[in-house]
Amino acid sequence: MKSIAVYVTTVALFLCAFSGEPACGAQQDNQVRSKPKTTTITGVIEQPMALSHNRPVVVTFINGQGPFNFAIDTGSAYLIIDDDLFRRVKPRGFREVKRGEETLTVIGIASLSLGGAVFSNFEAILLDFDAFEDGERSIDGTIGLPVFADTLLTLDYPNSQVRYEKASLPPADGRKIFKCENRDGMMAITFQFRITTVPAIIGSGTSGAFSIARHYENALLLMKDPKRVRGATSLADLHPIPTKANVTFGSYTLVQPPVYFFGNESTVGNEVLKHFSVTLDAKNGRARFLRDSMAPIEFVDPPKFGMVVRRKRGYYIIEKVIAGSVAARIGIKEGDRLLVVESTPAHQLDEYTLRNLLETLDDVALKLERHGMPYILRLKSENIE
Repeated sequence: MKSIAVYVTTVALFLCAFSGEPACGAQQDNQVRSKPKTTTITGVIEQPMALSHNRPVVVTFINGQGPFNFAIDTGSAYLIIDDDLFRRVKPRGFREVKRGEETLTVIGIASLSLGGAVFSNFEAILLDFDAFEDGERSIDGTIGLPVFADTLLTLDYPNSQVRYEKASLPPADGRKIFKCENRDGMMAITFQFRITTVPAIIGSGTSGAFSIARHYENALLLMKDPKRVRGATSLADLHPIPTKANVTFGSYTLVQPPVYFFGNESTVGNEVLKHFSVTLDAKNGRARFLRDSMAPIEFVDPPKFGMVVRRKRGYYIIEKVIAGSVAARIGIKEGDRLLVVESTPAHQLDEYTLRNLLETLDDVALKLERHGMPYILRLKSENIE
């Protein structure tokens, strides 16, 4: 089955021309009323949150019908419902919205219920989910950010819980609470990619760590040159590339997160968000990121053979050897210089290619040097405990 990320990304491209936001240039009769007229919440309402491909999924009732499984997508501008549910949700009328040769079916929503929170009198878009997924679906639709325009929304990933309340976040402190930039109605915060600042939309419906706008391709330091796939329409056509440097925002550090280059907007996705309890205050344009640990967040699995290799002044050195690993048991030491991998001089390999060789080969011959004395050995995956 295709990942629902394919669906979300493709939908984002497809719906841009139909956005109800003035920034997309829609005429008044083509706007979709994606913000509820009324929101009813008493106290703090908590609801269990499941994950589907790391996306937060909650039990949903629409117009009193359900239960359905909907993903909360804070990077989407709409409530989107699978067209198979059209009759089941008993819509309050429907209409067509046209732009050029494209047509969307928009339906009236009397109420959307999430736990005890009720969002009333707005519109949703019908879409054929089967056009974006093969096989069995895991969700019935997605809930966009405007639904929570008057709600303090918390996606507590570590505790698998969503909270809804009528409240506001304190002013931004630049450490854990951030002032958000409005990007066509979505909330974006700033990430520091070494010397490059990138505003990224908080997208709970986006897979991966970061989807970065293509105009940043030459601005970020990466482990490998970015490869653009001609005609790519979703993240499924692309492959993530780790950054060379760490990424920071506020008090937090992300260790060499993988990025995609896609589209005209940047998004921080679930591979980052899942480490936090994320609270969005859409009314005041603030976002809070909380986690129990302040330790840097790692995105790379421990090295297969237990050694970390880094380029230094034109050659590679063994920067770290993990205790008890294959590399440690056969005598590789931190500070050793890596000269040859199989028959290829190591200095001819970029860091990305070298890392892939060490992770994918099950039997690899290495030539190293210690204190000016070369030595040869083999790493074998059969020796991994």
